[in-house]
Amino acid sequence: MEKIKGKIIKVLLVYLFVFLSSTDASAENRQKVLYISSGSPTYTGTQSQMHGFDDFLRDDYEIYYEYMNTFKYPKLEREESFYSLLKYKLEVYPDFDAVVFVDDIASSFGLKHKELFGESKLFLSSVLDERIVEYSKNNGIECVIKEFKPIVDNVNIIGQIYRNTRSMKTLTLITGPEDIYKEEIDEFYSLKEKFPRLKFENKTLGFKSEEELQDALSEYSKGKDIILFYMPNSSASSQDVKNTETKLWSANQILNCIKNVTNAPIFTTIREGIEYGMLGGYTTDFYKMGKVTGEVVKDSLESTGKYNSLVEGKETSTLIFNQKQMTKNFISKLQLPDDAEYIYEAEEFIDAYTEELITAIITFLILCLIIAFLINQQKINKDINKKLQESKEIAEKANEAKSNFITNISHELRTPVNVISSSSQLIKRNLEIKGEINKESLISNINMIQQNSSRLIRLINNIIDVTKSDKGSSCINLQNTEIISLIEDTVLSVVPFAENKNLNLILDTDVEELIMAVDIDKIERIILNLLSNAIKFSYDKGTILTHIGIEEDNLIFSVEDEGIGIKEESLSKIFEKFVQIDDSLTRLNEGSGIGLAIVKSFVDLHNGSIDVKSEYQKGSKFTIKLPIKKIESSKIIYSSNIETKNTIAELSDIYF
Repeated sequence: MEKIKGKIIKVLLVYLFVFLSSTDASAENRQKVLYISSGSPTYTGTQSQMHGFDDFLRDDYEIYYEYMNTFKYPKLEREESFYSLLKYKLEVYPDFDAVVFVDDIASSFGLKHKELFGESKLFLSSVLDERIVEYSKNNGIECVIKEFKPIVDNVNIIGQIYRNTRSMKTLTLITGPEDIYKEEIDEFYSLKEKFPRLKFENKTLGFKSEEELQDALSEYSKGKDIILFYMPNSSASSQDVKNTETKLWSANQILNCIKNVTNAPIFTTIREGIEYGMLGGYTTDFYKMGKVTGEVVKDSLESTGKYNSLVEGKETSTLIFNQKQMTKNFISKLQLPDDAEYIYEAEEFIDAYTEELITAIITFLILCLIIAFLINQQKINKDINKKLQESKEIAEKANEAKSNFITNISHELRTPVNVISSSSQLIKRNLEIKGEINKESLISNINMIQQNSSRLIRLINNIIDVTKSDKGSSCINLQNTEIISLIEDTVLSVVPFAENKNLNLILDTDVEELIMAVDIDKIERIILNLLSNAIKFSYDKGTILTHIGIEEDNLIFSVEDEGIGIKEESLSKIFEKFVQIDDSLTRLNEGSGIGLAIVKSFVDLHNGSIDVKSEYQKGSKFTIKLPIKKIESSKIIYSSNIETKNTIAELSDIYF
C-alpha cells in the first residue's frame, strides 16, 4: 500500500512539473508590449486610455506600463531622469515586440531615443502636433494615431443649433495660453464669417488655480452666451509646458472646479466633461483612443495588414451629448447629427427625476389655472368697467340731452306765452286808452295770439307723443286710405307758407292712385314736420322738391331742399330725442329738437324706414319708405279732409 501511494505521488509530481513547465513556456511565448504615457496613472484621461488599451490586449499579450509624469513635473531634468530609469529597466526587462508612446511629449521622447528600443515596433498614439506626424514618416514608426482637434466640427454643430436664434449670441472659445493654442484659436476665428448670428470671442487662461477658472466662467449666462471649452492637452511640447505656470492639468481637477459655475451651455472637447454637466460635442474619447491603439498594435504584431500608417483623429473621437443639458437648453435631437450618442437618455432622465417632474407639472398646472382665473377675472372686470363706462357715457349724454331739451322747451314755451301775453296786453291797452278800436291792429294781435296758441298746442302734442313713445304706449289707427291724395293735399296745404318764404315747393309723383293702410293723422304730421324743416332751413328763393314713387311693394316719399344741410358727423344723431344740431338759444330757427324723433317713431309704427342724405351748405334729402299693405275693411277713405288748422299748428314756428 505504501508503494502504491508513493507511485501516485510521483505521477502527480511529474504532471505538476509538466504543467508548470508548459505554463512557463506559454508565458515565455506571449508577445510583450511596453506602454509609455507622458501622464500619470492618477489622471482620468490617462486611466481611461490605459483601460481601453488594456481591455483589448491583456488576454493575448503581456503589457508593461511606464509613466513620465511630465504634467506634474514639467522640467527637462525629469525627462533625463526618466531616460536613465527606463534605460536601466530595459536591461532587466525582456525584449519588447512593440512599444507605444502616448501623447505628444512621450512621442517626442520616443522619436528622440529610438536606440533604446532596438528592434521593437514603435507606435505613436494621441498625437496632436503635426510636426511629430511629419517627423515620424520614414523614421521607423509603424503607425501614428492622431488625437482629434474638434474645433471646426464643434463650431459647425453649434452654428447649426443656433442658426435661427432671434438675438445675437456670443460664442466664446476658452483655451490655455495663446502662444501654445494659437493654431486652435486661428482655426476658431476662421469660421467667423460662416455664422453671422454668432459673435466670436476667445478667452485664454493659465489654468493656474480654481479661482481663476471659476471667476472666468461665472461671467457667462444662459441667455446670451455659448461656451466652447477646449480642454488642455499634451499638444504642447515639453519646453512649452516647462515655460508655463500651469497647475491644473488634470481633467478631474478642471471639471470639478467649474461644475455648476455658470448656466450657459458649455460644449466640450473631452468626453469626461459630459459627466460633469457639460452639453457635449465632438469629444476626445480616451478609452476609444486606447482601444483603437490596441487594435493597431494587434494587427501589426499579427501581420494582418488591416491598419494604415496614419489613423486620423476623428476615428478616435465620439460625438456625444448630455440629454439633461439638452433639455435645459431646449435642444432637440433633430438639431444634431444622426450618428450622435447620448447619455442620460429621456427614459433615464424621467426615471431619475420622476418626483421633480410630477411636482413641476402639478405646479405648472396650478399656475396655469391661477393665470387663467386671473385673466378671466381681468376680462370680466374689463367688460364690467367697459359696460359701466358705456352706461355712464349714455347716461351723461341722455342727461345732457334732457338738460338741453328742458332749456330749449322752456325757451319754446316762453316765446309763444310772451307773444300771447304781449298781444293780449296791447289789445287791452288799445281798448282802454283809445276811443276807437283800430281794426287792423286788433286783427294782427289776434292772429299772433292764434299762431302762438297753435305753436303751444303743437309743442304740447309733441311732448305727449315723445312720452308715449318712451313708455311704449304709442298706438296706430290704420285705415285703408288713398295715400296719394293724402300726401298731395298735405303738401299743397304748405304751399302758402313756402311762398311767403320765397321758396318754390314742387310735388312730383309717379303714382296716380294707391290704396294702403295708414294712420292718416300720423302720416300728415310726418309730412308737415319734414316740410316745416325744409322751409325753415332753406335759403331764400330756393326749391323744395317732394316726390312720390313705388319701389318693391314700398311707397317712397321724399323731401329734398337746397338749404343749409347737415354736417356728416351730425347725421347719425338727428333722429335722437332731445337733440338739435344747433342747440344754442341764438340759433337762427326755433324748435324743440323732438320733431324728427317723432317722425321716426311714427314711421316705425308703420314698419317703415327713414333715411337722410345731406351735404353741408348744399341741402338735405329725407326719404321715407312704407310697406304697402291693407287691412280687412270695406271702408276706404279717399278724401283726407286736411284741416288748415293742423297745417298751421305744425308750421306754427315759422314766422313771416
